[in-house]
Amino acid sequence: MHYAGTHFSRLLKSRFACFSCLGILLTLFCGATRAEEEIAEKKPDSAASHVLFVNVAGALDADTFEETVEYVQKHLNYPMKTAALDESVTAELAKRPAAQRERFGESAALVVLVERDPDGYAFLQAPRCWGMVNLHGLAADQPGAEILRDRLRKQFLKGLVYASGGGTNPDRRCAMWHKGLTPPEMDSTSATLSPYARFPLEDVLTELGVESLFSRPVWKRRQQKKNQQQ
Repeated sequence: MHYAGTHFSRLLKSRFACFSCLGILLTLFCGATRAEEEIAEKKPDSAASHVLFVNVAGALDADTFEETVEYVQKHLNYPMKTAALDESVTAELAKRPAAQRERFGESAALVVLVERDPDGYAFLQAPRCWGMVNLHGLAADQPGAEILRDRLRKQFLKGLVYASGGGTNPDRRCAMWHKGLTPPEMDSTSATLSPYARFPLEDVLTELGVESLFSRPVWKRRQQKKNQQQ
């Protein structure tokens, strides 16, 4: 009888362990699914603080511009929007800091101006306000489609880091590598931000009130989506 009871007890423990493992796996799966749902949110509310990428004077075709911004958003998991202007406003913004809010609204915490000007600067920045990146010369050596796509992604990432007040760093794997300035040099880096650039950027975004997409509760996202459909 003692042996049978012991055997039954071990059997219960074994089954309990199996059910516990199954429960952990289901929890992890549900958590991962919810995280993916959060990242899938592409269009943040206009009233929420966000990063704004501006296509200046048709620097890039609209589809490629949107795809590149979408990549940056997925990489960093912060809400980003796009806009277009017919001409450059960097001179105006440099003279009148208030012009940023007047043109782009209070909710545009950081603005990245994307231009293509053969006579312009490669980069400009007004820390914690706006940054400008110049796409001129990015395809001068006639790179393949994939290489050009990666260069654009790196250039957009650079513009955002500059807008936040950041700069280059010694990490060769980072898009902000201090020697990755020319297109061929950029090709040896990755279209990602290393902790040297990413962590300070996230600190600035948080201070400016830009909420990470990961921090949005699932119920809140679903309610916002429902309200938009009504």
